[in-house]
Amino acid sequence: MALPFLKKRVTLTFFDPNNILFGMYTIDASLDEQHTAGVDIPRHAVAKGLNITDQVRPKADELQLTAFFANMGCNAVESIKMLTQPSAEDNYKAIKDIMKRGYRCSVFTTLETYDNMLIENVSTPRSSANG
Repeated sequence: MALPFLKKRVTLTFFDPNNILFGMYTIDASLDEQHTAGVDIPRHAVAKGLNITDQVRPKADELQLTAFFANMGCNAVESIKMLTQPSAEDNYKAIKDIMKRGYRCSVFTTLETYDNMLIENVSTPRSSANG
């Protein structure tokens, strides 16, 4: 269930393997959201005529985000404790660590809420212009 104050922005809520809230992170700007849902339809060949099918199997939903993260904490609780804001590099490392640990997350978007999601890929462009 999406929280009312989070409806206008994309929010990631992370849970550790014991289902304990690890942290919540609100994306500052989402440039692109690609929502994908689908099913597998097994087809059975017959001697004559069209292939037949009698079932569908849902595929896992996928969400691809292109987003900006400002110098805000990935783990809101830790940010409050430190009373400082981690750098963008710290945020990248934190999200990469969450991905490698396999922590599940809930993703709240304006289109849909996704539960039990995993981060599959994290990338960030680097150049002489942005350090």
